[in-house]
Amino acid sequence: MQTKILCVPETEPFGDLRELVEERGYALVVNTQQALTGIVTQPDVRAHDGEPGAQRLTAANIAARPVITALPEETLQAAIRRMTELGLRQLAVVTPGDAGPIPVGILRRSDALAAYVESLVSGDKASARKAKQVFTNGVAPEPTGAASPDR
Repeated sequence: MQTKILCVPETEPFGDLRELVEERGYALVVNTQQALTGIVTQPDVRAHDGEPGAQRLTAANIAARPVITALPEETLQAAIRRMTELGLRQLAVVTPGDAGPIPVGILRRSDALAAYVESLVSGDKASARKAKQVFTNGVAPEPTGAASPDR
């Protein structure tokens, strides 16, 4: 899980948002209480780029909702399964907040799969440590052979 995340206010202007999303690949949209309200990805920005009036749009106007999320204590296997089933490249990792879910990280499919597969295939301590470093705050691979809670 990456803990250096890009969060923008719902009022973020389209022009600024476009630059940020093209650079980072996504932006998590938060309200004034810092609760997650949406996500904007490159396809979302590109769908509006060049559109008449696009410069008047804000992050709230183009954000995808609802945001599919994961919790820090959730197993990596469950998160990967959700991403695969829904065709997602990333999941926002959130903790509960009074005003709604608070973003604390982003779990990218490519990072998750690389660490998970490496830890399963090699079974060595170095791979397990690497997986643990990638998935901080409790988002970690299940032990090999562990039963899935989803089954």
